Amino acid sequence: AKMVDQYLRDMMEDLAEVKQEAAGVMAEESRTKRLVDENAKEVSRYQELAKRALLAGNEDDARVLLSKKQELENTGASLQTAYAAAHLGSTTVEEDTFAPFGADALTVNGYLGTDGIQPLLEVCGQEDKGIFVLVKTSNPSSGELQDKPLADGNTVYRAMGAMCEGWGEKLPGKYGYSGVGAVVGATYPAQLEELRAAMPHTFFLVPGYGAQGGAADDVAPGFDKNGLGAIVNSSRGIMCAWQKEGIDGQDYAAAARREAIRMRDEIVGRIGRIVLP
Repeated sequence: AKMVDQYLRDMMEDLAEVKQEAAGVMAEESRTKRLVDENAKEVSRYQELAKRALLAGNEDDARVLLSKKQELENTGASLQTAYAAAHLGSTTVEEDTFAPFGADALTVNGYLGTDGIQPLLEVCGQEDKGIFVLVKTSNPSSGELQDKPLADGNTVYRAMGAMCEGWGEKLPGKYGYSGVGAVVGATYPAQLEELRAAMPHTFFLVPGYGAQGGAADDVAPGFDKNGLGAIVNSSRGIMCAWQKEGIDGQDYAAAARREAIRMRDEIVGRIGRIVLP
């Protein structure tokens, strides 16, 4: 009995240490995410200040501001690495290694360009993970920026898509898709079809199905001829399926299962049989 008691005490001590370590990792993740966001805002602010200085004819001030912007971008790259490692990497407690979040992929903003993405590619390559870059999102106001035309005639979302294809060359996959994916919403099926044709090596994360109005016909253009190339996300549509069915909230799990099966069957019925190349 004494041996069992000692074993239990040792186990509880080890568990407490693991919990403390995990809590520390999660706190660091939150802090790093906040720093990443604040740094990105500062980069944009210094870019705007440098632009104003140039327009005012203050070239010396503009150079100083652009130098500061470059410093912030370098800092941002380091922060992105830490943020990616927190989600996709691992930590060691005594002799054991744990994945705090156990994530397979991370959704990221490519607004900083290659400086912000390259550190993530390094972590993904080391850990066999992936990222999904925001390209054409499902929210109603996405077009305010993403649909803006550029000097070469392309839109912002097309330019970001092309960058994803380029970044993905460093993370080639087994079935033709790279470890750099793209977020493309089902609420814009025409753009989804356009981007599928333009990005043959980029796997899509497709939000907007269900509660946002997207249906099987809307997500179908995101798949290739083999029924591959996309994963469709439905959050509220599944979690709140019990409300749509008008049943007791205590039965939410069964309702969620029915909605997930219905969603699967509807999409597979639209895109056809999935075939590995």
